[in-house]
Amino acid sequence: MRWLMEAIKDRQMYFIDSRTTPDTIAFTMAQFHQLRSASRDIFLDNEQSMHAIDRSFQQLLRLARRKGTAIAIGHPHENTLAYLAMALPKIENIKVVSISELIAQRVRESALAATSLHALRHN
Repeated sequence: MRWLMEAIKDRQMYFIDSRTTPDTIAFTMAQFHQLRSASRDIFLDNEQSMHAIDRSFQQLLRLARRKGTAIAIGHPHENTLAYLAMALPKIENIKVVSISELIAQRVRESALAATSLHALRHN
């Protein structure tokens, strides 16, 4: 993992942990190497039926509304692409953004929170 994280950092990239196993250490390693990083919240197409993808997508929307953001990972399977083509235009009150935009937003929010905390400590 160390060589991967160093290569990502050298290229000024970010890391998204797909969390395909509960024993993952990738996100922890990314944070250790001070990479811009995040972990997926929802895996859209573990099951590739339209019903299962819809269930995962609805869970993603609920999570995004509750937390403010949520990250989904999926594959370019026929059902996944068809479902997203149908569902994305119908989303209300949620903005779909690229992962690079979301990571940048989280970095800005983290820096703002750290600045606010620093200001509170000095008052």
